[in-house]
Amino acid sequence: MTSFHHRTLTLALAMLWPAVCAAQTAGWYAERVFSFLERSDVDQRYMERPSTRFVLTPQLGTTLNQYTISTGGHEYTLSSEPIVRLGASAGYRGLTVGYMQHIGSADARSRNRDFFLDMAGNRAGATMYVSRMSNYSFSHDDDEDHGIRTDAFRSRRFHLSAYYAFNHRRFSYPAAIVQTFIQKQNAGSIIAGLSVNTSKLDVDTAAISDSIRSQFVLDEYFTQVRASNACLRFGYGYNWVLRHHWMLHASGTMSLAFSKSTQFRYADRTEKDDRNSLTYEFHATLAAVYDRRRYFAAFNMTLDVNQQSDSPIEVVDLVMRMNLRCGLRF
Repeated sequence: MTSFHHRTLTLALAMLWPAVCAAQTAGWYAERVFSFLERSDVDQRYMERPSTRFVLTPQLGTTLNQYTISTGGHEYTLSSEPIVRLGASAGYRGLTVGYMQHIGSADARSRNRDFFLDMAGNRAGATMYVSRMSNYSFSHDDDEDHGIRTDAFRSRRFHLSAYYAFNHRRFSYPAAIVQTFIQKQNAGSIIAGLSVNTSKLDVDTAAISDSIRSQFVLDEYFTQVRASNACLRFGYGYNWVLRHHWMLHASGTMSLAFSKSTQFRYADRTEKDDRNSLTYEFHATLAAVYDRRRYFAAFNMTLDVNQQSDSPIEVVDLVMRMNLRCGLRF
């Protein structure tokens, strides 16, 4: 082999070596994550982990959002109109990634979409989702005409929550949310965790119609509301195992924010509220699962209610997500 070929081979190896090291490092961390998600001394009488590792799940659903803004004795409500989103999720050893989108919008900027990631272990895990919405209608408490459709409001939100199930040997939270476990007998557990929420509501003041403008009893309109908080959660979950492969799930957690920040942006200034006054967050999950080991069908509904600001403008953000899924294990 000529010296030129030696130099070329040496250069190629030198360029590939960082990528090989990075891949090895990523594989090492990935294996630790998967081992953590699967690490649980389960009671085989109450649950089991399927021998398959992959889950593929087409799904359809909807995400409903309601902003309630109270100020000066008046209450304004932004309610998203129900639309169907199509998508799918894929899972491997407790790690599930999914994407859903409303196909019916011609404007790419206004398409409503969800991206979500679940790391569901039986002992502990985490859920993350990013959502974008623009299909709002406006109503005012003192007006008889409700539900004025508007394109002036767009919202984006990020949610991250982690959980720990104390009775993880008998109660399977993943059996209800991502179906990586199968619950065999009734069981419940105290659930603790934490959550981080950020949201942004953009207001295109130029696009506010005269009918809406006449109802806003404000000296000036804010162009954006940004909010974030971090909360400690505490609650309870329960799985009911019925005959003929059915299981029902219900869980709820209540939390108080230990850190929060809200800011209202106007045309010429930004007003911030970083006071750590007590605000609340509530999360609930309902699920119905039909499981035949190799395949399953599930309906999930989650509800998140988050008080973003309490004075002088109170903002309450409510998000409801409903999904119908049919999955295959292999």
